[in-house]
Amino acid sequence: MIKINDLNVWYENKGKNVKVIENINLTVEKGEICAIIGPSGAGKSTLLKVLAGIIVDYSGQVSIDGLAVNPKIYRIGLIPQNYGLVKWKTVEQNILLSAKIKDGKVNIDMDFYEKLLNELKFKEFIKRYPNQLSRGQMQRVAIARALLLKPNLLLMDESFSALDAMTREDVQKMFLEA
Repeated sequence: MIKINDLNVWYENKGKNVKVIENINLTVEKGEICAIIGPSGAGKSTLLKVLAGIIVDYSGQVSIDGLAVNPKIYRIGLIPQNYGLVKWKTVEQNILLSAKIKDGKVNIDMDFYEKLLNELKFKEFIKRYPNQLSRGQMQRVAIARALLLKPNLLLMDESFSALDAMTREDVQKMFLEA
């Protein structure tokens, strides 16, 4: 269960604190799917970064299963809006990165990796670098990286925005079946 009580997040901008999130309260039960909807700049991405453990400077309480958010304890998959790919790593290296950090190279489920490559249709792109990919391809790399981690918590920030209609439908179906 995710529990958020009185969450407040500020960013510093030109020496002033700008409140991005104010007094957010939310409970998401285990197994539930939750969508956060709001206008640009409302703090949706910031909220996901708090849940992922990337932003740790906030007031209020944020917990997963009663414990403070800690990426060392939980398997948290984040598909960021900007894809978060490492420019100097190949597609394959980017996909393997999170699982490698979490589990070590020898413990990665390579059968699942191959399945992801096939389902997301980019096996022929694994030796390319992010700057050689379309936005939709970069988004699929970010999706594969998050899924290969086999996360307890999957956070998605506009994860289907760059996908064409047919690919979007296939990937959405894949998520629902996972």
